[in-house]
Amino acid sequence: KLPLIVDRKNDYQTANDWHLPQDSECTYPCNVYIGFDPVRATHQKGGACSLLIFSRISGRLFLHEQDARGALHITNSGTDYCQGLTVLVDDHQGNLPLTPTKEDLAFGLDEYGDIHKRNLYTWVGAFTRLYYKHFKDIFGQKRLLGEAVRSMVGRVEELRNEHIHKVHHPSLFAGDYSTFHDLIFRRDLVTAPIKPWEKANVKHIIGTDTRIRLEKEKPKPRIQLPRQSAPLSVSNGRSGTAVTTTSATAAASTQPANSAATLNGGAASAATDTTTRLNGVIMLDGSEDDGGNDSNDSGRRPKRRRRTPAKFYEPDGFPKNSPKPKATHTRRVPPSNNHREIAK
Repeated sequence: KLPLIVDRKNDYQTANDWHLPQDSECTYPCNVYIGFDPVRATHQKGGACSLLIFSRISGRLFLHEQDARGALHITNSGTDYCQGLTVLVDDHQGNLPLTPTKEDLAFGLDEYGDIHKRNLYTWVGAFTRLYYKHFKDIFGQKRLLGEAVRSMVGRVEELRNEHIHKVHHPSLFAGDYSTFHDLIFRRDLVTAPIKPWEKANVKHIIGTDTRIRLEKEKPKPRIQLPRQSAPLSVSNGRSGTAVTTTSATAAASTQPANSAATLNGGAASAATDTTTRLNGVIMLDGSEDDGGNDSNDSGRRPKRRRRTPAKFYEPDGFPKNSPKPKATHTRRVPPSNNHREIAK
């Protein structure tokens, strides 16, 4: 709920007191109510920003625009200002001009009708921009904001049931609803008429009569599980076989008859195979000689021997991929050598 003072004579584009009009003879107060409609956001695709204008004490509806983003001078492309966004203007004192039949608004019948309409729609659009940006910054993404709005459909049904059972609820005019304090706006005649100042320290005050509130759920604390070291796998350098297990019974079943076990990384000595247990991991090493490399006993992978790459020679006698000497001069070979040119 945001109170608004509308100037129906002085244009906000040229007036010095555009932020807060001081002339009481050509101004009047009204209230602007902004919120999200979960039912419309669920059943209507997109749920673009709609505008409803009520006038007179009876609260009669005189104007209803399904998509009022263009009229309010806000972005009307994509899903901006959607998610069931709804704006209500309550002219409780009856200052808006009406047709003779009292069925529609008639700004053309007013002396400064164009200025009156421009000031009203521009300020309502500025309030809408402030409200939507506040909740979009809370949820971070429009998708998350839309999901939070649609999740409140059940609460709306509960309020309807309370209304059917004649549960008392305060009116819009007399109720204490959420609002914003310390508002600061700026004029931008190029991109948008009136924008809220980004650096302003705006305070959102929660009202006692606001029954449905949009609040972002706090993330659940993560449960950190203890790290488990992966079992170590060691392969025989020549045979290429690897055995990894963490159970002592598995080692006993795979241990040959003629073998001896040495614990804690000791040197293995056996006739055929040797069983070594390191840090709860049992490895079976072959009895073949690894060329003096005892890396299997320490539980590490044996180092690979670096091989010298073989040199491949091309038919011209130079190694492959090697720079060839530049030819100083050439000479014609006799016909017996197939007329080949040999570089000296």
